[in-house]
Amino acid sequence: MKLYFRLTVISLLILSAILSQTSQAQVYSLYEPVTIVQASYKPLEVYTELNAADFALPPNFSPTDRDDGYYKYPVQLPFPFEYNGVEYTQLWVNVNGFVCFTQPGRFPPNVKPNVNNGLFIQSPSFPNNVIAPFWGDHYYRSTTVDIRDKYIRSSIRVGWEVYDPPYRVFIVEWVDLNIMDKTLQSSVATFQLRLYESQVDFSKQGSIEFAYSRTGSPNLDPSVGTTVVIRGAAVGIKGEASGIRGDDADFVNGLWYDSDIDSMRISRLKTDQWPPSDGATDKRIRFTAIIRKGDTLWWGDGDANLSKAAGNKHFRMPQNRFVTIEDARVIMHSIATSVPLDSVRGREAFHGDVNHNGRFYYNRFGVKTFIPWRSKYYWQDMPDDVYNPEIQILYQVTEYDASMILHYLAARIPTLPWILDTIPRKGKFGVDDLIATNIVNGEINSLGNNVYTIPVYLNGYFSGPIGFKFDVNGEILDVCNTSALQLMNGTNVLVAAGSGEFDNQSPICLVTVRTESNELTLNNIRFNDVELSPINITLNKLSDNVEFEILEQNVPNPFTSYTTFTVNVPSEGFYTIDVYDIYGNKVQTIYSGRLLSQPYTFNWNGTDISGSKVSSGIYVLKLQGKDYSATKKMILN
Repeated sequence: MKLYFRLTVISLLILSAILSQTSQAQVYSLYEPVTIVQASYKPLEVYTELNAADFALPPNFSPTDRDDGYYKYPVQLPFPFEYNGVEYTQLWVNVNGFVCFTQPGRFPPNVKPNVNNGLFIQSPSFPNNVIAPFWGDHYYRSTTVDIRDKYIRSSIRVGWEVYDPPYRVFIVEWVDLNIMDKTLQSSVATFQLRLYESQVDFSKQGSIEFAYSRTGSPNLDPSVGTTVVIRGAAVGIKGEASGIRGDDADFVNGLWYDSDIDSMRISRLKTDQWPPSDGATDKRIRFTAIIRKGDTLWWGDGDANLSKAAGNKHFRMPQNRFVTIEDARVIMHSIATSVPLDSVRGREAFHGDVNHNGRFYYNRFGVKTFIPWRSKYYWQDMPDDVYNPEIQILYQVTEYDASMILHYLAARIPTLPWILDTIPRKGKFGVDDLIATNIVNGEINSLGNNVYTIPVYLNGYFSGPIGFKFDVNGEILDVCNTSALQLMNGTNVLVAAGSGEFDNQSPICLVTVRTESNELTLNNIRFNDVELSPINITLNKLSDNVEFEILEQNVPNPFTSYTTFTVNVPSEGFYTIDVYDIYGNKVQTIYSGRLLSQPYTFNWNGTDISGSKVSSGIYVLKLQGKDYSATKKMILN
């Protein structure tokens, strides 16, 4: 038992460093807050021009739509570019000042994307995975059709540059684009999207920049005037459908720079100046990538802390080296703190889903939908609507995954993932044994001041991996472990995971809770991945008007090495003060002798009669005399 707690402390220290790298799977978690960088506009020197006649709406790309269309051929990138957790090799260029990513064979939505609010809305009517340097209602002027004495043609170009040290920048450039008002001949502007190739081996994430040149053009007939409409365009990046709908989409507003990321993802600010990059053509809007390690090769291999990703300590090591207790505790911490592990493919939850039941997506109505089949590979057995272009497959872990990892570490199963329906059971197991399917509470002990201790039991015998969690309608002050389970708690959430043999005679743990309610409720109970009904417990509160008690509660409680308590006997006599364990065995005699009718203070240092330290758990403090007796429960942690 002592070794277990020592390992727990060490794991928690390591865990704090690991968790600083995890976050939710949203595009706003993958970039630093938007900044303005000093860099002059640099036009493409070598490029491929995208023919105006080839812009149209998918999937048929007919007829030509130079007002709202996409270039009908997906533009191939010179290097893989990871966006929102997925590596892409192509993108779609739109007249209206943005690009979007899709996987090969998929198209953007067949809807005119001229509503710039699309950056802020998650809907099948708007493209996802968008990078928008200037999303508005634009028009691609063609030489053969639009050129008149006073008009100037537009150009949309793609190309890349090579920098030293060798890395590439892919560029989409809208040149002399007729912006925001196609009836206004003078409303012309030039701008760029720049995608930077990743500079690390273990990730294809790169940074993004928006660069802006002039408005108007020296080639434009002066008689058309100089008026340029810039107000109302959206600038920023947008993620994929991941459960957020309506006016709360997954985006980062590129105009809300030099601020915190939370402000950038709720701001609907649109352009009111040119250039949007702080009013200067020698500045750029930059989204600096937060490089995230990932590995999409193995789903559910137990590496929830990505320690085997390139550059980490277990890189290229076998599974029995990279799967450790840290992986289980990373999962438990995410549940205890209600901060899910990154759910994008290849990230923490993808590897932590060791029983392959955590795949999910958000359907067209925004409803979180789990994929019921426990398939070997992540792309197998997909429902029909998953093949909609807007759908992204995400991954979720539970405390049962943590228990499976601990089961693997105990050499009870040979490998992870474990997708078989059975797990070999060990230990004594009779035909008449009731198999545990839930938790139950034991006798509640009131400690005063609205603080209660709850013993938690299983409702039967269990052998194998076990994981459960629940919330309470109060504050969890302390958790005392009385079994071989790993425990972790947040403010009001308890998470347990482990592997072994358990009965229903001894408490699994003791939970100390503060609540103002007259009824304690255990909510959101989940036992081995099964959601269960709440447990309601009526509380008997101690009166706050009692002047004194014969045996007062020990302080502190729970305690680690030393605790103190006061005795107020009402009459002189012979008294004994003993400590018992929860099985009724006497552990220590603290006092035996005469006491006067006055307060006495005693202490216990957590040792037994022989002077040895006792194990963590619940102990009963008992005062007994001729006419009086009293007990209090103490928790040694």
